[in-house]
Amino acid sequence: MASGLPTTSALRLLRRLCEEGLISREADRDDGRRNYVRLSPELAHRLTAYFAEGDA
Repeated sequence: MASGLPTTSALRLLRRLCEEGLISREADRDDGRRNYVRLSPELAHRLTAYFAEGDA
């Protein structure tokens, strides 16, 4: 069952990030209405390195 409401900009962005392999969406086993969003390991590493540079 889907609503007749248009997809929000945030959901479109999430879908595009998933298609690019930058994130993954995982269904919550306890609540089917909810999804967890996880960064790909490569993106997580790159972001960590980027922000660590700012600490120097």
